[in-house]
Amino acid sequence: MTWGEFSVLGSGPTRAGRAWAAALTLGALCVGLLSLPGRETPPRDVGSQPRLISLSPAVTQWIAELGHADALVGVGDGDEVAPPDTPSVGTFFDVDLERLAGLAPTAVLAATAPEKLPAALRAAADRDGFALAAWDYPATLADALAFGRGVGAALGDAEGGEGAARTLRRRLHAVAGAVTGRPPVRVLLLFAAEPPQACGVGTVHDELLSLVGGVNVLGSDAGTAPTLDRELLRGLAPDVVFLMRPGAAPQQARDDPRFGALVGLGLPAFDNGRVVLLNDPAVLLPGPTMCSTAVSFAVALHPERVIAVAEAYAAASGPPWTLVPVVKP
Repeated sequence: MTWGEFSVLGSGPTRAGRAWAAALTLGALCVGLLSLPGRETPPRDVGSQPRLISLSPAVTQWIAELGHADALVGVGDGDEVAPPDTPSVGTFFDVDLERLAGLAPTAVLAATAPEKLPAALRAAADRDGFALAAWDYPATLADALAFGRGVGAALGDAEGGEGAARTLRRRLHAVAGAVTGRPPVRVLLLFAAEPPQACGVGTVHDELLSLVGGVNVLGSDAGTAPTLDRELLRGLAPDVVFLMRPGAAPQQARDDPRFGALVGLGLPAFDNGRVVLLNDPAVLLPGPTMCSTAVSFAVALHPERVIAVAEAYAAASGPPWTLVPVVKP
């Protein structure tokens, strides 16, 4: 068993076999359900059940968390958190409007500022009578929780949205409590390695890191998603490096070539074997799996507290969760 490699398994709504379960794109939260004036065509009659199309995996995650996955009739390309075989309607920037119309949605939901919705999509909603709901991608943890509440409200399930946000907050606080008092650890948090691009201070993932005793090696003046050169990387000298690569193959060694420009710099994290690839498909999403991300951070930074983290998460979650070591052949 190699240092710090665990899968979070349980009876909750996560993927089986998830290694180093882990949840950045940036923006200021703006929740809005758009009313479309001048609609000439009445909403189509598709029965009493909602028919939802999600154009963002972050929205899809919250829809599933709120128990409405069976209402999803379409998603955007590459949505790995959607139910299997859910039809695709293209990308947010290039929606296949003919395919979308054929799915007869009652609502289309997207993660973008409402004013940035494509004009063609607005026109389709006006013509075909479906609602549009749009939210800016969260910039902070508080924004991410508000994002979930907003999705609930847009689905007519405001109570469910509030409850899901409370549950996520409770789980995060439980994980944080399990490592309270441990020495802080200096961390470089990357979402790309070629070239190295990092999560800056004040972002969702930076806040998750701070909750469990991690200290972002970037200063507050570095920006939210800086690109780093080799000299700057040497000067940062992180004790731990996380590389978030959704869906990537498992890490093979501390000098895995996917760490790119970081290899051979003499960073303390590489010298001490504390270089971690987080490959959950949802690792970058500001959704319910943010707690799995916090768990991954916590057990990597404080391996002596693995059992305490597992017990705290189980107590806050309800289902019988556990941490199972991943053993390499």
